[in-house]
Amino acid sequence: MDSVNLMINTALFDQNIGMTPSGMTTRIPFCVLILFIVSASCQSASLVQALKNKKNFTSNEGLVQNTVYDIEQDLNGFIWLATQSGLDRFDGYSFENFGETSDIHTGLSGLHILDLELDKSTGDLWVGTASGLNKLDAVTGNIETINLKTNNGEPHKRFPALHFDKAGSLWVVAGSTLYVQNKITKTFTSVPFHTEFSRIFIHELETDEQNVLFIASSNGLLRYDINRGKWLPTLLKSKIVLSVFIDHEQALWVGTNSEGLFHFTFDANNSPLNTVQVSTKQGLANNIVYDIEQSSSGTIWVATNKGVSIFPNYKKENALLPMKLNNAEENNDSGSIVYSLFVDNADQILFGTLINGFSVVSPKAILFNNLSIGTTRLAYSTELDNQENLWITAPEGLWKIDARQQTRTRYEFEKGDVNADNANILLDIFHSTFDDTLWVSTRVGLARLNRSKTALITVGFKGIPIYSLAGDGKGNLYVGTTTHGFYHYNPINQEILSHYDTDRVLGIHVSDEEKVWLATSEGIVKINPIEKTKEVYLHTPNDPNSLAHNVVTWISDKSDGQYLVATQAKGVQLMEEDSQSGTLTFTSIFPETELSKVSIGAIREGVNGNYWISTINGIVKMDKTLSVLEFYDNKDGASRGGYFISANSMNSKGQIFFAGSDGVTYFHPDNIVRPKSFPSLHITRISILNNESGLREINAQSTPIKPIKNTSLNIDYNDILFTVDIAATELISPENIQYAYRLLGFNNQWLTLDSTKRSITYTSLDPGSYTLEVKSTDRYGNFNRDQVVLKIEVKPPWYATKIAVISWVVLGILSIYLYAKWRAYEQFSHSEKLAEEVANKTKELKLANEQLQTLSNQDPLTKVYNRRGFTYFANKQLQIIDTLNEASAVMLFDIDFFKRINDNFGHSAGDEILLRFATIIQSHLKNDDMVGRWGGEEFVLLLPKADMALAIKVANDIRVMVSEKPVEISGQSIKVTVSGGVAIVKHSDSLDESIKKADVLLYEAKQNGRNQICY
Repeated sequence: MDSVNLMINTALFDQNIGMTPSGMTTRIPFCVLILFIVSASCQSASLVQALKNKKNFTSNEGLVQNTVYDIEQDLNGFIWLATQSGLDRFDGYSFENFGETSDIHTGLSGLHILDLELDKSTGDLWVGTASGLNKLDAVTGNIETINLKTNNGEPHKRFPALHFDKAGSLWVVAGSTLYVQNKITKTFTSVPFHTEFSRIFIHELETDEQNVLFIASSNGLLRYDINRGKWLPTLLKSKIVLSVFIDHEQALWVGTNSEGLFHFTFDANNSPLNTVQVSTKQGLANNIVYDIEQSSSGTIWVATNKGVSIFPNYKKENALLPMKLNNAEENNDSGSIVYSLFVDNADQILFGTLINGFSVVSPKAILFNNLSIGTTRLAYSTELDNQENLWITAPEGLWKIDARQQTRTRYEFEKGDVNADNANILLDIFHSTFDDTLWVSTRVGLARLNRSKTALITVGFKGIPIYSLAGDGKGNLYVGTTTHGFYHYNPINQEILSHYDTDRVLGIHVSDEEKVWLATSEGIVKINPIEKTKEVYLHTPNDPNSLAHNVVTWISDKSDGQYLVATQAKGVQLMEEDSQSGTLTFTSIFPETELSKVSIGAIREGVNGNYWISTINGIVKMDKTLSVLEFYDNKDGASRGGYFISANSMNSKGQIFFAGSDGVTYFHPDNIVRPKSFPSLHITRISILNNESGLREINAQSTPIKPIKNTSLNIDYNDILFTVDIAATELISPENIQYAYRLLGFNNQWLTLDSTKRSITYTSLDPGSYTLEVKSTDRYGNFNRDQVVLKIEVKPPWYATKIAVISWVVLGILSIYLYAKWRAYEQFSHSEKLAEEVANKTKELKLANEQLQTLSNQDPLTKVYNRRGFTYFANKQLQIIDTLNEASAVMLFDIDFFKRINDNFGHSAGDEILLRFATIIQSHLKNDDMVGRWGGEEFVLLLPKADMALAIKVANDIRVMVSEKPVEISGQSIKVTVSGGVAIVKHSDSLDESIKKADVLLYEAKQNGRNQICY
């Protein structure tokens, strides 16, 4: 099994095995004191435990290729992985690959992905490849190719680095050229370097809160002050810089190609204030540093050429020393190149490697701390003394860990002791508060710590294996053996007070001086040490009130006359003793749960009254009412190999210690709170089988960054079945996710699925409207209230549609009506009938012509003239004015940033703004003035017999009125401005020429900054 060794880096502290501890005499060289200082031991233990619980994904799990250059997470929770074979999207269970295709909307520029960057304001994912730059549009779901060209007009190919600065501008490295994208115009502008490099390779970009851009390059760390447009002095000149990172405290971390890690702090003038270098000499995994990230807890993660290094909960005032990771399991992908790091929305750490795919580590999932003892990690038992020192028996000897967990001391047998050369013989520990003596049971007898507390000495029961120890409060011992029964023993006089023939004694529970309970492999034994009596209680077949199993591992008090009893693989029972007769009755607790199937080591009542149970599979919490269970396994930080029988203790602070195959697990019950975060739930694929055309699919390939859940599903009556595939983006424990679904309109009852069956299928639904609701749990089985909803419409055959049914009804009514009319017309003359029909048709035709004339000249939305109507009536008006030899004014308006309004607020908002603008214009018109919608968001006005001064006043009045009255739509205030151009229609000018002049002036107003009138 693997261990967690809580020692500071060996560059500062040596283990000093075999050296004489400080303060001890040279007469006892066999005792070893290891002194170390751990500033964040609990967190370090959790981090190491999290590393051991990592989840790894390679091509065996469906990853397209095992080299992962970069990792990103989109706003929907999907993980995106940059590989040499395209872009992979991961939903927690399966991978969807995107590469080059003939369709420009779904294919990338190249397969070799170098860098990924998410625009968190829009959800767009930018992809830099070795063959071009792409953007995955979050709105349309399409993949767009962005063409940037060199000075020679050739398109750039290689895009190794992308970055959004603090202001939201995108910085792009194309080859050896640096570009920045304007947020408004979306155009790219090159930023020349402050000095010419004959050759430069850029690896990564980063910005700090002052908007200083840091550029990791083959020529050092370049710095560019974005706000001032000024280059700052280069750091680490002539060094190859591979990575750069700004931590939570705005300190700078820089990874190099061969000289390790550099840490900078700066003064107000951006000059380095303090610089520290960390290399393999200080414990860094390797001097080639590819990436650096920081979790929300402050822990710094460093990706190197040989695994990762970790700086737990780093603060500026801390010593810049990484944790020591002892082996390949702790040092994730040790010996492998770790290219990239990423911290996801759940504060999990993702590693991208050269040959091992990517791994996920979840530190927040670790709820329990772990102490590994020695090299074997095994811990047989624990005990606390009067000073709250923790004593642990292990194969290498007896260990003492002080109450602050700052020092460890290992004790062996005194030189010359009969057991001095015996290893792996210690078992149980008992501290006698009567005389402050520490007793240790061994496989070959009884031992104690000598009076000077420097070594163990053998004191009795030579050759007898002792499993359990306890005391009677008077300095005497209760000794439980594996082969020689149970003893009441006076260690001072070395006198056996009484002996009882029992099977292996696995646990001893002292109720009072007249009642001692023994947990044995042959039932429960009750001993009365005063009267020297023994009673045995065994399992009775077919008796539900008897002991559940004869192998008993634990007995402890619950309340007066009640005890908790644990048996071998038969769970926990409540044992009740009749105070008069002494009869015992047993009631199983949670008999149908997993607790009844596992071996139990110990049961501890916590400070809040709940019970904590160590088992072969982990730790179980049982509430004080004995009605609720919670299970914790190695993914929560519990021991993988389980815990030993009776091996437990609890200190005065309420911390509980369980000893087992992975060392000592310790925790405070109040701190065992599982994180409340739910993975994102998505529909990943919809498959529809048609009776005639076969199978069709809606999947992630069609719109990679747009969730399918936003799609309404239309099903034809010929579609005999449809299947909806679902996935929740849980990375560490996807197998623990549960799903539930229901189809409203078909069945309102929730149906459940586990993680292996994430498909929902319905067949031959009746025509109608349905709503599919899907929900999922977190990794602990708690259902999320948020649901994915899919609207489903099943179309009927054409003859059963509403229109068809209405048509049949109308046809029947019309037939009856026509028949009645025919009978009535028989009574009238043919001439009267014909005259009436002609009159009616003439009237209808005239009305239709009038309506058609109005509609052909009117804009259907704003009800003002359309382009055709305005041109026609304006020309007629100008002909009249022309005879009077007077000038008129024409003006053209355009709503500013109208496309952005549509994109941000929807087309319904755009329509409302067009209507409002048309109303404002009409409010400024006189009798002969006219307005028309020239096209889109453009409006044209004609002011007959108006000079320039009047026209400019009217135009500005309209502009000011628009800008001063924001439009309120659905609770949102939208500020709208317009730009305009004013031209005079002279005697010889045509309307078209004048409008063109106004259009030129309108364009000038746009160029000058908008929200103005040019004339």
